[in-house]
Amino acid sequence: MTIASATPFNKSSGVDYWTVGNYQYASQSHIGGEVLGDNKSYFSATGVISSKYYDVTIPAGYMGVQARIFKQSNNALIKSSSFSFNPTATNGSVHVSTSNYNNPTGGYYSQAAIQMWYSDLSQFVNSAAGKTPFIIFPEITSYATNENGETYGAAGISAVLGTDPDLILAYGEDGTLGYVRSSDLNWKPTTPQEALRHQSSSISKNIPLYDYNGKLVIGSFELEPGEVTYSAAIK
Repeated sequence: MTIASATPFNKSSGVDYWTVGNYQYASQSHIGGEVLGDNKSYFSATGVISSKYYDVTIPAGYMGVQARIFKQSNNALIKSSSFSFNPTATNGSVHVSTSNYNNPTGGYYSQAAIQMWYSDLSQFVNSAAGKTPFIIFPEITSYATNENGETYGAAGISAVLGTDPDLILAYGEDGTLGYVRSSDLNWKPTTPQEALRHQSSSISKNIPLYDYNGKLVIGSFELEPGEVTYSAAIK
């Protein structure tokens, strides 16, 4: 699939909670941008810190956040904002973003730095928000195509290219490297009832592992039933 127009993306970390002195905070990291084709993509990072509770006001200057971008391959810092603190007492949040990082290649993630005032010790406590998922920018903006007109490649770059290839690069049960069909991996039920019948099975399922042409079966790939838990809504 060749990118014909801008493909936006946005990834976030989980929300972390902190208790420092008499106040509780929440923090999060974000990374987002657009794939424009011809290696003209761009993205930026945003860091957020806030009061954990809407009915609790954080005094002015008590919480700060710094947006940071890191390279996946060696965890090196490549771009950072300055720290920004809440200028007035607030029960809201502080957001700060980096400028755009242009024409990226390779993998990147965002992990914001945070500071919270600890009045008992008369000093700031430094920590880090959660890490976002990796965003991987390939040097090409399309998957390869086999002689049958099907796309094939690594699904790890689907967040950038916008979709999985028809044949997804995968290791089989015996370690053989091949491809599984996206349609086999991303099975879609036709009704909610069918979905529940399908998931009620606790048995693993095997799907074929193909060569890149999607015809020759060279092994199998296991779909595990997984360990699932459910919880009631919090009231």
